[in-house]
Amino acid sequence: FGALITACFTPMHIARTSEPPPAAPPPSSPQEVVTVVEPPPLLLVFVKKANRDLSADEAERVARLVQQVAEEEKLDVALFGSIVRHESNFESGLKQCQKTNGRRNCDYGLAQVNSYWIDEWELDAAKLRYDDLYNLRISAKILKDVLSRHKGPLGYVYYYSATPELQPAYAERVEGFRKVALVD
Repeated sequence: FGALITACFTPMHIARTSEPPPAAPPPSSPQEVVTVVEPPPLLLVFVKKANRDLSADEAERVARLVQQVAEEEKLDVALFGSIVRHESNFESGLKQCQKTNGRRNCDYGLAQVNSYWIDEWELDAAKLRYDDLYNLRISAKILKDVLSRHKGPLGYVYYYSATPELQPAYAERVEGFRKVALVD
């Protein structure tokens, strides 16, 4: 994981692309099996209130995936859910791009995994965008790496940006969401 933090996540998401989604999402690899996990009631309520455009079934599906991946990776569910809330408001298939230092930077999917990681870890951009389980698992691995490098209660801010000026606002938003999302 060479220089994971140096080009972490982009400071702000500026524009959503208007690209139409593909006819069908890319197929998942065999190891990407969704385990049926009951999301804690507060997490499900948190997802439903955060994005009222989601159907009840979609909100439950997203809450289950967040719960599943947090458990698989031994992450705090409220923190992981709050980061996903901040990044995409639980909206699947999202792609947001901006130009930074003359380079196009894009963030993909539920957890808005930055294009930096596509090259760094040889990831599949279409899967990051349209395969929510894949996206959340990659995001969780990035978050775990960030937390291992940056100890302390706010180490997760490096998931968003290595730029110190941007971190306090991110921490304030995520902590605000986290208070609402607290789960058993």
